[in-house]
Formats: sequence, C-alpha cells, structure tokens
Amino acid sequence: MSDRKKWLQRAENLMNDYCKGCFLYEHNKTDKGKRHAHRFCISDCTVGLEIKKYGDMLAGKVKEEDKKS
Repeated sequence: MSDRKKWLQRAENLMNDYCKGCFLYEHNKTDKGKRHAHRFCISDCTVGLEIKKYGDMLAGKVKEEDKKS
C-alpha cells in the first residue's frame, strides 16, 4: 500500500473512531457556533491535530524527515 493510501486510511480511522459523535464538538457548536467548534477541532484537539498532520503530508506540506514523527 502506498504512503498516501496509508495516511488517508489512518485519518479516516481517526475520524470514525473519535470525531463522529464527539461531545466536545457538539458542546462547542451549541455554545459558540459551528465555526468555533470546527476551529477548536483543527487547532486544539489532539485528534484533530493528528488528522491535520496527515492532511499536510497528503498535500506535500511536510518534508520527508518530518513524516516519521
């Protein structure tokens, strides 16, 4: 399996396992709005940051040596 497929599969698994039905997302969405909830997910949530890392790798924004960490 290619690296791109692995990264995509890992990101999808994270979203399926942790993001669907996330209490924090729903709470933030209700209290502060959808935009704030999304910003929290991509900026502060550890799972969101991991997914963002895979997205950066897919987009080619991460150097080869940074992909291993």
